[in-house]
Amino acid sequence: MKKKIIIISVCLIIIFFIVYKFTRTENNIKITFLKDNEEYKDVIVKNIDNIQINKYTEAGLESKVITNKEDISSVYSDLLNIKYGEETDMACEDNTTIYLITLKNGKKKTITIECDWIIIGDKRYLIEK
Repeated sequence: MKKKIIIISVCLIIIFFIVYKFTRTENNIKITFLKDNEEYKDVIVKNIDNIQINKYTEAGLESKVITNKEDISSVYSDLLNIKYGEETDMACEDNTTIYLITLKNGKKKTITIECDWIIIGDKRYLIEK
């Protein structure tokens, strides 16, 4: 009987921490990691063929394509660890970076960062530091 109580207690603690991780807030603002977003959750680094990075600034477009697996892993990991919070309607035209992720099956995923916010779908969210 004691074993069952201990097992149930441990399971409840684990469930609590999982729920806490996904609903954590800072200053009453829900904070979400990009890696927890449904759009990017299923992308595995080994399935990425390349990442094209397009930076738009006042100086114009600077573009590069990453094909090295270590660099792909590093860039994609950094992107997935972006934390974002509240929705915003701000926009900027002189500081945008678009990451075009091409998968080996031909599908593409896009991550767009403008100034201090990230665009997911058609909504903008403030990036949390």
